[in-house]
Amino acid sequence: MKPEFCSILGDNNHIFAASASGTTSTLLSSAKIFNPSVLSDPEAKKQYLMSCLAYLVGGCMHTSHEVFYTGGVAGMNYTAGKYIDLLPKTFTSSRLY
Repeated sequence: MKPEFCSILGDNNHIFAASASGTTSTLLSSAKIFNPSVLSDPEAKKQYLMSCLAYLVGGCMHTSHEVFYTGGVAGMNYTAGKYIDLLPKTFTSSRLY
């Protein structure tokens, strides 16, 4: 692990068990193949990533950072520890937020 990356994790109190989420990468790849319009619409892409987050973090398989980091690798706007830019408006405008 690069020292700079390790420092970012420590500075933001992130747990990073192994690497970027291969499961999230696979889910994003599947969406691109089976329904490319999901990933071409920024809001739909955020909703899809949120569903990955709900499944993987809710099921105790990943940390939110692992999912958001992988979204960032896939071209979404992610800064370590700053999740708001990756949350869909349908969520941030709801009473659950």
